[in-house]
Amino acid sequence: MPQNHEPSAAVEPGVPRSRRRLWKFVIAFGAIALSLGYLITVGLGKSVVPYMTVPEFTEAGKPTHRIRLTGYVTAGSIERSADGLSVRFAIGPSEEFPAGIPVSYRGAIPDTFKEGSEVAVEGTQHGDAFQGDVLLAKCPSRYEAELGEEAEHPEEIPKK
Repeated sequence: MPQNHEPSAAVEPGVPRSRRRLWKFVIAFGAIALSLGYLITVGLGKSVVPYMTVPEFTEAGKPTHRIRLTGYVTAGSIERSADGLSVRFAIGPSEEFPAGIPVSYRGAIPDTFKEGSEVAVEGTQHGDAFQGDVLLAKCPSRYEAELGEEAEHPEEIPKK
């Protein structure tokens, strides 16, 4: 019985089988890389929030997109709600600068939140007030070791 040596319709004539496998691999790898790139771009685009100081915020014309606003709580501006879950305050560019941006926040209030403390509020501008949904307060300096000869070095940690 004679054997038919003609290529089948599914096989391209003149292209070795190893090259066809290589092209399939390249196409599959490219599709996976494009998919991962798309997922990373979409995921990071929603989670990255611009960081702005109070002067940058006012210079930008109080943008309405989501940002993280940083500054200092203005003295005499804190108004807590009766339930303890809401607070209104003003945030200024420094402890000495009294004017500030009004902020309204509802959620867990950090223990270190007080007048003059450095804070970061994440949210959006609505009308005359900045509506925050994340409030972070910097730890006060009392947690930092004092420098000088009075400070003791822990014995269990070797000195450099």
